[in-house]
Amino acid sequence: MNPKYRDIIDAAFFFHLDRQKNWQELHKRDRALFLEYVPKDGQEDSARLLSIWLAAQRGKQCIDTESIGTIVSKALSRIHLILLVISFFVGISATTTFLYYSGTTPINIFSFIIIFIGSQLCTITLALLVRLIRSLGQGQKSLSPPLIRYCLALFTSFLAGPLIAKFPAEKRLNYEHALGILKQNKGYSVDLSSLFNRIHQSASISLNIGLLFGALYKIITSDIAFGWQSTLRLSTEYIQTMVQIVSAPWNWSSLLAHANPTLEQIAGSRIILKDGIYHLANQNLSSWWPFLILCLLTYGLLPRILLFLIALLQERKSLQSSTTRRAEYQKLFHRMRTPIYEQKSEKEPGQTIGADATDKDRRFSHTGDEQSQTGHQATVTVLIAADIRNARHDNILKTLLLQHGYRAERLITFMADYASDQEIVDQLALQNSKQHCPIFIVMEANMVPLTEFLSYVQTIREKTQTTVEVLLVNSLADGSLVSPKETETLLWQQKIAGLGDSFIQLFPITLGEIQ
Repeated sequence: MNPKYRDIIDAAFFFHLDRQKNWQELHKRDRALFLEYVPKDGQEDSARLLSIWLAAQRGKQCIDTESIGTIVSKALSRIHLILLVISFFVGISATTTFLYYSGTTPINIFSFIIIFIGSQLCTITLALLVRLIRSLGQGQKSLSPPLIRYCLALFTSFLAGPLIAKFPAEKRLNYEHALGILKQNKGYSVDLSSLFNRIHQSASISLNIGLLFGALYKIITSDIAFGWQSTLRLSTEYIQTMVQIVSAPWNWSSLLAHANPTLEQIAGSRIILKDGIYHLANQNLSSWWPFLILCLLTYGLLPRILLFLIALLQERKSLQSSTTRRAEYQKLFHRMRTPIYEQKSEKEPGQTIGADATDKDRRFSHTGDEQSQTGHQATVTVLIAADIRNARHDNILKTLLLQHGYRAERLITFMADYASDQEIVDQLALQNSKQHCPIFIVMEANMVPLTEFLSYVQTIREKTQTTVEVLLVNSLADGSLVSPKETETLLWQQKIAGLGDSFIQLFPITLGEIQ
């Protein structure tokens, strides 16, 4: 199953709702779906897992109403259809108005080519240059170009808002949620430019079809005279050379090659104001229309069809890869594939497993997970701040990560000095170039997240192109580790969210989980 826009939007909304739930609750819920719908040796690709999860969430959250993704998808389809109709009639109106012939002044072919063909070629070239500059100038591009975000904000503020107020109360909240997702800059999990690029190209195709219909209508129903004139001293031979160059795409056809005006017809359609047009022959003045129609078809409609096909392929690729470009999807698939472990301690009930705990004190069993033996464990690299790193803390952190389905392959001390920290970044980049490995960074929660640390995290993310999770703990005087306070977590969460990278997040832990 290839994801659709309704799936991506629904997933973004459900992920937003899940932020209020702890990791254990989400793990149990998602793992239960995996065990219920995925057989032991069955297909468990990401697309199928996402389909199972979305179906379950829609069944719970959208019982008596349509899902937010369905609402937005229907709205976009209607807007798309309206744009196609408007573009078609704008094209017809443009050519029928331009080709109005009063009988005294022929239509200048230069004006026709510049307005209806040259403007489109300039627009296409400018759009390609902007796209190239954005791709080369930004390593981490925003999901939506500023113009698209501005159009969305304009639509939601001035058009959609008043319309939503007229809906019944039971549907109004869902529409407001949908608009909230659309207006988010980095919370939207698919590149909006691919969607709007496809809509733009399809509207341009409709516009060019309208231009062709309007031009052919005027040519068939009216006696239109075409000619050429310019203040520049252009010879008929020069004009013929330009015609041959422009008509190169269809000159290979003996049939279409006769659509080009001959040298005599070019000379006979030259307009000189002081001489008037009464001495010009009608067959020369009407010889240009096949050439102009083919120009409009070749340089107007066909490039738009080609760009539409490219946009369609890019959109499909964007949708297919949308589940790999955001950390929320990776965490969802990890929760579904990871067995649920239960910690069993050899100590007395109620006794804390603290800093003096050893591996012998900890045993893990699968909680009725029938697919535990084939469970998923991701290998991760753990960076631990130098002021809290010791062997006993290492054991506690390994235990915690194992409970969440992560196996700590490497534990590295950082924040000792600048040189060693930079060397760690280079080592991580080399490691992830060979094998993808998420990175966990363990920090004391009572420390303020300084700009230098946040910049260091961003550097790791850029160099490794992998998920970076910040795990907050507090070290007590007796050497044990405790979970952070709610105020500390909130501060760190705000700072990390300000980085604008969904692959840099706080690792979800709850009070008492690592005590």
